[in-house]
Amino acid sequence: MDDLELDLYIRKCASKNINSPVNISESSELFLLALNLLINKSKNNIRMIINFHKGQASQTIFDSLNEDVVINNVVDFLKMKNSKIHILTNEQKRVRDSVFFKKTSEFSSQIKLRAIPPKIYEEISNKGLDLLIADENSVIVGACYYQPNYYVNFGDESAYEKLNSYFNRLKTAVDALGGAKYD
Repeated sequence: MDDLELDLYIRKCASKNINSPVNISESSELFLLALNLLINKSKNNIRMIINFHKGQASQTIFDSLNEDVVINNVVDFLKMKNSKIHILTNEQKRVRDSVFFKKTSEFSSQIKLRAIPPKIYEEISNKGLDLLIADENSVIVGACYYQPNYYVNFGDESAYEKLNSYFNRLKTAVDALGGAKYD
């Protein structure tokens, strides 16, 4: 499929909650589209794991969060009652100093940022999971070591449950080991 066909297919999957993983690694425009659709579909919580690897050429999710169109969608999401964003990262200061964090500062009480301690980061970075963004049954999951490899799926309840459970266990471990809080 070319980018236009993928664009249309991603929109269809999002609107109909179709369980179909779509590779969004080849195009930053497709990644931004998937991210914005996921944010637009979210009702209460968005969970993110943002890892920065040494020598990494780019950080797709982090770079995308700093795009104005994404920030505007996040602001709209945070205006909804009971909405929260939970971020676990190994570089809390880098996230806190980002354009994204500065432009969403009026909603800082709704953004929960936690630093992943080095011991936990070492364990999870070896497993290959770099990021997760999820709400309802929608997920973007991937790894970005030498070449980005990201997938979006808007209807995989099983994957969502597993990734949500993983996020919650990681958050519990981060809190137990004294991961720095900024909220």
